Amino acid sequence: RNECAKDLRKALEAVADMGYEGVEFAGFYGYPAGVIRDMLNDLGLEVAGAHIPITLLLGEEFSKTVKYHEELGNKYLVVPWIPEEMRNSREAWMKTASLFNDLAERLKPFGMRTGYHNHMEEFKPLNGESGWNLFFKSTSKDVIMQLDVGNAMHGGVSWEGILEIIREFPG
Repeated sequence: RNECAKDLRKALEAVADMGYEGVEFAGFYGYPAGVIRDMLNDLGLEVAGAHIPITLLLGEEFSKTVKYHEELGNKYLVVPWIPEEMRNSREAWMKTASLFNDLAERLKPFGMRTGYHNHMEEFKPLNGESGWNLFFKSTSKDVIMQLDVGNAMHGGVSWEGILEIIREFPG
């Protein structure tokens, strides 16, 4: 992030020089979508997704976000964090899952998908079940599961637990 904030093009050049074919963004550093798209094209890179705040998918921000990502050529809008009130109870997780299902449906006509990227908090037990399980048992298959294994393990999930998650939610 620090390198991207200093000089996005230089950071993208380094990624391309390492042999990567795509980039998943975690910020756009004030650049217009077309400028980033042109940088990626110049460097032979593709956009592989982006982490965006949930607020950019709500209300009036939804259409602005879709327009930005259409111009960028990004099809994967992954939320990397949600506020505590969206995850502090079983009911909150159910409401959040319903929101993501609705967002997934709204994005379909644009050829885009949304999803969620975990940190540690999603694996805290709520009445014997993790928020992660509550959430993804209640979302459609159109909602992307981005399992960050390191964060899950820091949240107390064992290696066997990681394998169980993969088996329970194939694809």
